[in-house]
Amino acid sequence: MIDQQIMVYSVPRTGSTLIWQCLGKIFTKVLKAHKSRVWDYSIHNEKELRISTRKKGAILDYSCPCVITERDMMDTFSSQWRNDNPQTEAFFHDWLRTAYGDSTPRTVRYPVEEYSGWTHKNDESQVLDMEKFKEACDAKTEACYVHGQFKPGTLAIRSVREIALTFRKHLQDLEKVKKEYKGPILVLQYEQFVNDYDYIFSNFEEFFDIEISEETKTEIKNATNRSSNKIIQENLKGVDAHDTKTHIHGGHIFTGEVGWSKKVLGEKNLARFEKLLTCDIADILDIDLGE
Repeated sequence: MIDQQIMVYSVPRTGSTLIWQCLGKIFTKVLKAHKSRVWDYSIHNEKELRISTRKKGAILDYSCPCVITERDMMDTFSSQWRNDNPQTEAFFHDWLRTAYGDSTPRTVRYPVEEYSGWTHKNDESQVLDMEKFKEACDAKTEACYVHGQFKPGTLAIRSVREIALTFRKHLQDLEKVKKEYKGPILVLQYEQFVNDYDYIFSNFEEFFDIEISEETKTEIKNATNRSSNKIIQENLKGVDAHDTKTHIHGGHIFTGEVGWSKKVLGEKNLARFEKLLTCDIADILDIDLGE
């Protein structure tokens, strides 16, 4: 391994964990950062995640080479919404049961007590019916909008508008880091790297001026592929449960597909989400999202 410190920074839910895992097979110390938190997994123990730095603008204190991951805005926001709190986690869990043809979902209770991950036993013989999932997801989202227009103080633990406001602030932080970070930056696009290790390796080799052996490439592929990570997440109950060695958490991976948000929501709800992602940030909590 190369004795060097590397930083991975991103807006959450943009594929940074995969990139962090890959880099961890090449370099001795790979930090991982979101917003004001920087995790140093070289000092972790098996029972807790250690935060080496936690303050506003923490990443700007660093100057080591930094890899930033980015992803389609709607897919990223929808993924944050999916993972934001135990309530949406429970809803998604039951919608998945419907989509896999299980018995009629129970009344949602959270946190999920019999939670086994988002992939239903990681069994490829079981087919996920995305049309059924979309029907259940979109109908419930529509009902939530009709009840309270996605505003705070309604039935939701955290409203869609509040989640959107947090997301938009993450985007602002990202732009600040891209402008002010003291070291060299490599930006990788989720849509290009999620199913293409050659893209990852070639960018690493060019940016870090290194050569990755075929043996290391094979090791990385075997350890970090989607199936391997799904197996890890199946043993974790809920979004708050983490595997410290891989940084995978319960429900980490859903489909992982590019454009997945358009497969789970109808046109009306997508338009509402889009408005929250493009309006003036000061208007998010109150803007009219239509009928």
